[in-house]
Amino acid sequence: MNMLTQTSKKNKTIMAFEEFINRYRLSNRAEGKSEKTIQWYDDILKSFYIHLKNTGNSDGISCLNMENAREYILYLRNKPKYDNHPFIPTQNETLSPQTLRCHTRGLKAFSTWLFLNEYTSENKLKNLKLPKAPKIIIEPLTPEEITKIIASIDQNTPTGVRNYTIFATALDNGLRASEIAGITLGQFNLKDGYIKVMGKGAKERIVPVGEFVKMTLWHYIDKVRPE
Repeated sequence: MNMLTQTSKKNKTIMAFEEFINRYRLSNRAEGKSEKTIQWYDDILKSFYIHLKNTGNSDGISCLNMENAREYILYLRNKPKYDNHPFIPTQNETLSPQTLRCHTRGLKAFSTWLFLNEYTSENKLKNLKLPKAPKIIIEPLTPEEITKIIASIDQNTPTGVRNYTIFATALDNGLRASEIAGITLGQFNLKDGYIKVMGKGAKERIVPVGEFVKMTLWHYIDKVRPE
């Protein structure tokens, strides 16, 4: 190993933890990850970094190790929900197992990135296990709940017709709220009965629509939607 390589690796080692977070953010943005995903990683890593500072750890990347990661997960297990939130009051219940798994995934992804980009000599958190979490089945809306939602929409107004159309479309094919919000007119092909949807992870997919929803969409677009 020559002196230039040794100096480069030394500089990477002493670089401040926040600088690695900034570089990771830049890398994620260059890879085309969504701003929501980038912010998700940012929030997790900043939370971990604040915990490191509060527990007296140094500022280098060497702080990202199994011991500190496990201590951080234990800290989260006992942390009240919405603790230090700027708008929502702190609650008595603690963070959910799913939230703990999200933080662990975020740290593991960051550790992998550091290793692949030669900031560390090994993947420090490769063997960090995800906390166990119960499998939660999301219950679909009952016919009674669907009826109540439809009854609450005033279809005598343009806004009401729009809301009814959105609800009918989501109910027909199970679109996510973010997918519905991102649909433009150019993504509809009502003649052939489908919508092009930009889904999670910037992956485009074709979603078929039934005859009733097709007529509902035609009515809103042709008769109600403002120019």
